[in-house]
Amino acid sequence: LRLGPTPDANGSISATYFARVPALTALAETGWLLTEHPGLYLFGALAEAAPFLGQADNRVALWESKYRSAVAEAHKADAAAASSGSVLRVRAR
Repeated sequence: LRLGPTPDANGSISATYFARVPALTALAETGWLLTEHPGLYLFGALAEAAPFLGQADNRVALWESKYRSAVAEAHKADAAAASSGSVLRVRAR
């Protein structure tokens, strides 16, 4: 991160960034994504396992639908957190 010109007084800045989802390990068996949106893991894993079931399973469409719903819910929660539940306003600078 490079800022310029050098400020002549103390100040603060704010930033928005996207962090990677931490990997699940033996030492970290859960994380914020699994805690907040367990359906992403559950239905994503079920849908990905479908080709290995060895037969046509009519539950696959349900799992994929539930996965898409979980993704939409996670996006909705992210958008709500970004605006802290308030109405977005345009500010003049």
